[in-house]
Amino acid sequence: MIYIRTTILMNVEKLPDNEMKPLNIEIAATMKRRRYGLFIAGLMLVNIILFVLFSKEEGDISHTLFIGLKILVGGSLAAGFGLGLLTALIPAREGTYSEKYFSASLLNILILQMLLVPVQIFFSVYE
Repeated sequence: MIYIRTTILMNVEKLPDNEMKPLNIEIAATMKRRRYGLFIAGLMLVNIILFVLFSKEEGDISHTLFIGLKILVGGSLAAGFGLGLLTALIPAREGTYSEKYFSASLLNILILQMLLVPVQIFFSVYE
């Protein structure tokens, strides 16, 4: 277990060429995607809580929560994957378009969620 963990933390490009190198690269990419997913889920939860707390919507809390889920989760996922179509075209690293598309989409969703937290706080304070 310690060997796998240290291999993942190492720079995979510096590893010698052997049959384990593609596996190490795939493990590192999977861990990066999981980390993005956890950050995105945490930020989505924070954004939904802020939306419910600062919302001026009429009705009960379940209606406000449904609107927040629909707007914040659905909208940011659609926008992130839509922007991922364009940002995956940027020649940043080697790989197929589909590999770059998924990583770029996750990064776009993460950036959108990070931008939504201060925007919600700003508009709740100055409204």
